[in-house]
Amino acid sequence: MSLEKWIWVPNKSFGIIEFNSSIDLYREKLGVVLDEDDNDDITGWLSYKVSNEEIYLNVENGLVVSIFTYEKLYYKREKRYKSKNIIGMTKEKLIKLFGREPDEIGSSVIYEDGDIQTPLDFDSFSLQVWISKDIVVSASCSNYL
Repeated sequence: MSLEKWIWVPNKSFGIIEFNSSIDLYREKLGVVLDEDDNDDITGWLSYKVSNEEIYLNVENGLVVSIFTYEKLYYKREKRYKSKNIIGMTKEKLIKLFGREPDEIGSSVIYEDGDIQTPLDFDSFSLQVWISKDIVVSASCSNYL
C-alpha cells in the first residue's frame, strides 16, 4: 500500500482497516499474519502484522480493536489540507496539527539502548503516541468512543 493509503480517521479507520471489523477482511487484502511473539497475555488480544509494513493489528474475539504503527499514520485535519504523517513529526507540530495539548502525558520509559520514550494520550482521537527526543516514533489508535 502506498504511504498515502494509510490515512487515519480518528475513531473510525486506519487505511482500509475499520475498527471493530473482522480480521478476516484483511488476511488476503493486506497479507496479515498472526504475530506469535506479540500476543497479550493480560488482555487476551492477538496481534497480527501487516505484510511488508511495521503495522500491527490487535484483535479481540476476531475484531480489530487497535492498530500500532512505527512507520506511518497519515492524518488530514480537514479535507482541504494535504495529509501529514505524524510519525517523525515533532511534538510541537503534532500539537499544532491537532489544535490541542495531549490529555495526558505518561511516565517515560528507558529502553536497554538508552532511548527514553514518553507516551502522550489524545483521548478524543483515541490515540496514543510515543515521543523520543521530541519526535513521534510510534502511534497506537483505536476507537474508545
